[in-house]
Parts: sequence; C-alpha cells; structure tokens
Amino acid sequence: MPLTAEQSQRLAALYERYGAQLVSYARRKLVGYGFNSAAAETLAEDIAQNAWIEVARTGAKDLLRPEPLSNSETRIILYARVKTQLGKYFKRSSSYERPMDFSDPVTSYDLCPLMKEQCPLVEPSEDLLRLLAELPEREREALLLRLDGCPKLIVGERLGCTLTTGRRLVDTALLRLQLCHPEMAREPVALASLPDWQREALAALDDTRREALLRIDDLPRQVLLLHLSEGLDSHAIASRLGVDRMAIMGMYTCAASLKTPGKVTGHGAFREKGAAARALAETLRGEVEALKPGERVAAERALASRFQCSVKTVRAAMKVLCAEGLVTSRGSQGLFRATAVRDLAVAA
Repeated sequence: MPLTAEQSQRLAALYERYGAQLVSYARRKLVGYGFNSAAAETLAEDIAQNAWIEVARTGAKDLLRPEPLSNSETRIILYARVKTQLGKYFKRSSSYERPMDFSDPVTSYDLCPLMKEQCPLVEPSEDLLRLLAELPEREREALLLRLDGCPKLIVGERLGCTLTTGRRLVDTALLRLQLCHPEMAREPVALASLPDWQREALAALDDTRREALLRIDDLPRQVLLLHLSEGLDSHAIASRLGVDRMAIMGMYTCAASLKTPGKVTGHGAFREKGAAARALAETLRGEVEALKPGERVAAERALASRFQCSVKTVRAAMKVLCAEGLVTSRGSQGLFRATAVRDLAVAA
C-alpha cells in the first residue's frame, strides 16, 4: 500500500533520528556473531536498509499509524525489525561458515585433535563419525556445525536455541569426548598437584573413571567429583563452587558418562533403551546370589547413591532380577533374596 504524504514525512523523520542507531546496532550484533569490523560495517548498512524498507511496507500497522508511539516503543519496534532482518540473512546465507583460525590456542586445543591434518573443511573420517555417533543428538549437531567452521555464537542460531545454549552444547560435546576417549584429551594432570579433597574423592573411584577425570580441566573435574563422591545436584555444586548454575550445567550432564563403575561411555542417542538398568542388574546379580535365602537386599536409595544412578534405574534393575527369580518383593518391607518355589513363582 503506497504511503500517504504524512506517512512519508514521518518515515523521513524516523530515518533522520534513528538511521545511524540502527546501523550501529546491526554492526554490534554482527561483530558479536564473529564478523570482522569491515564486513560488519558493510553488511550492517544493508541490514538496516532492509529494515527501513520493511517499515515502509508495513509501518501503517505500528510505526506510521495515526496514533504516534512513544520514543521507547518506537526504538523497540525498530530494533526488532533489525533483528528480523538479521535472522533472514542468516537463514539464506552461509557466508559466515568460514575456515577457522587455528592460530587461536583454544580452537587448536579443542578441535585440532578431531580434524584430519587440522583442516576444518575435509570430510569427517570414519573414526571421527564413530565418536560423534556416541554423543547425544543435540550435542552431535552442535559439534558438527562447529567443525564445519560455524562460530560458537552462530551455533545457537542454527539449532534454534539461545546463543548460550549453543555454546554449552559444543563445550559439553567436547568434554564428553575427552572423558570417553583418551586420545581426544590432554595429558593427565599430576595427582599430587591436586587439592586434598580431590585426591581423596579420586581415590574412591575405579581406575577408569579416575583416569578420565584427570584428563579434563579443573572446573569440570570439580563439578563431576562433587556429584560422584558426595551426590550433590547442580544447585548444591554451584553454591559450593560459588559459580552460576547455568555455567556448570553442561559439565554436570556429563556425569552420566561416568556413572557405571569401571566404564566410561558416551551415553549417546544410539544407546539402547534400558541398557543402564540391565548393566546394573548384571552388576548386582552376583551380590544377590551371594545372599542367604530370605536376606534383605540393600535399599533402592542406598544402591542409587552407591552406583551414582537414579532410583528409577535401580527399580528397573530389580525388576530384571525379579523376573529371573532371584529377588522377591514384600511390599513396604522391601526386596529380599527369593527363598522358595512360591517366591520364584511370584517373581516370574
């Protein structure tokens, strides 16, 4: 719909007042997304211009309607138009997927071990694809985007999540790979260099999990040790360490990769459903068989704390043992070693 003379005048006034602000706002956003200053300057002008075109086309609904808006409302709507144009640009363009700067030590440490000849544009090897297949789906997608040269700040845009969540998914994927695969991690830290509480907590773990934790950085090691050794949840860990809870959530979720004694696993999207319960049942079978008939099995919460898993997993494991006739339930009294044919029949 063509603009009226009054609307054209108001649009010119808006452009005069806010034109430079919108270009500056778009430029700041682009620099935050990883563009260099020169590229951001050029693209910001195009983004802002497209926003003004959109205002001219649809402004009669808000900015150019007869009832004028306040300065604050006008600024909010204009900035929202710029955000919309930025979103459209990233949906139709892949120009930001550029070769990564391997002179950056953080990039080199995190990603060079994953790449063939340190090149982010080669096809992933079969070994790399196998490792990535072990990751949870969202973490795998985030890391693949990163390996394609997508900056961390853009990963969230591509996955449809916040920028913070996108960065967390990448960092969590890398941490999980370092825990599960020694060849992807740095040299283990010297045990003697750690604080007393960390050494004591590590001493209580089996060799496999202890070695995995020694291969990672200090903060994730503290987070995982507090969860494994003291059973603290993410809120309590954040309070103990004096950090924001969201800053450690990615590290905390990696605890699932360490919860099976003697084994470190990726716990990825392709992990068979119920595998944790069956693995726990296999571990408990020998202990239950060693009990005397009628002897009580350890409480579910005690087993959950001991094996660092959920009560739900313990219950599922006990159902497996009940189905095998090794365990029988006596209601509120708990679970007991099956004692007679009658118990075996009930268990079956």
